[in-house]
Amino acid sequence: MFPIISFATIDTASNGNWNSTGTWQSGTIPANGDTLVIPAGVTVDVNCNCGTYSNMHIIVFGTINFPGGRKINLSANGLVDVYSGGTVTGSNNGDKLNINGTAVWTGSQTDITGPSSCTSSGCSANPTLPVELLLFECFATERNNVIFTWSTATESNNDYFTVYGSESLDDWKPLFDHSGVGNSIDLVEYEVSYRLEGKYQYYQLEQTDLDGETKKLSIAHCDLKMSDMPVQLLSHPSVGEISLKGMHHMTSEVEIYGSAGNLLRVTSAENNERVTVSGLSAGYYVVKVMSEGDTITLKAAVL
Repeated sequence: MFPIISFATIDTASNGNWNSTGTWQSGTIPANGDTLVIPAGVTVDVNCNCGTYSNMHIIVFGTINFPGGRKINLSANGLVDVYSGGTVTGSNNGDKLNINGTAVWTGSQTDITGPSSCTSSGCSANPTLPVELLLFECFATERNNVIFTWSTATESNNDYFTVYGSESLDDWKPLFDHSGVGNSIDLVEYEVSYRLEGKYQYYQLEQTDLDGETKKLSIAHCDLKMSDMPVQLLSHPSVGEISLKGMHHMTSEVEIYGSAGNLLRVTSAENNERVTVSGLSAGYYVVKVMSEGDTITLKAAVL
C-alpha cells in the first residue's frame, strides 16, 4: 500500500497580471509553496512589489514581463526555471527578481531566455536541466484503464519518472515508476497503459535524476467517464488547448458550449489536432463534435 503524499499547489497562468486572481487557474493569487507554470504563448505582467514567497518554484515556457519598477521576491529556496522559448523581460533597473534578498536579475540586464535557471546564487544561462518536457497526456481506453503518454526534448542524468493520481489536486498517490533514458538530446516518447485501482481525475508526472533529486513536471486531466465513447477528449492545461482522439472522419466541426447552453466557440479539427480553449474561464464545458451527420457530445474541463 502506497502512502498518500501531499504537494503544494501547482497553478497554471493565462494572460494577465501576477497579482490578479483571474490570471490563475486556481482563482487565487500566488502564495507560499506554489509551483507556478507560465505556458507557452502566455504573458504574465508583474504588477506589484510581490512576495516574499517561500518554497516557490516558477516554471516559464511563456513570458514574465516586468513593466517598470516591479519586483518578485523569493526566499532562499526559491527557484525559477526558464525553458526553451521562455523569457523573463523588463524595462529598467527597478525591475528585480530577488532571491534571498539579492537581486539575481534586473530589468536593465539582458532578458533571461531559456534554458536558464535562477537560484539564490544567481541566474545561469544554458544550464543542464534534467528533463525538457514537451507534453504529458492521458486518455481512457476502457473503464479503469488509462494510457499515459509523454515526450521529452532532452534528458540529462535522468533516472526515472513517477506518475501520481489525485481526485482533487490536493492529495497525490504514486501509481507507477517508469525508467528514463539517462541522457539524450533527441526526442524520446513514452507510453504506458495502466490499470487503475482507484478513481482519479488528475495525474502528475515527476522526474527523479540519478542523484535522487526530484522535479514535478506537469499535470494532466483525464475523465474516465469518457471511456465508453468512441472519441476521447484530451486536456492540455499547460498550453490552454484540448484535442480529440479517435475520430474516424478526416475533419469534424467542433462547438464549445457554456454551462448555460450558450455557444462560445465554433471551429474544426482533425484527429489529434489541438483546439485552443484559452480565454475560457475555469470550469466545465460541453463539446459537440459533428461530422457526416454524426454528433458526439463530450464534457471538457478547463483548469
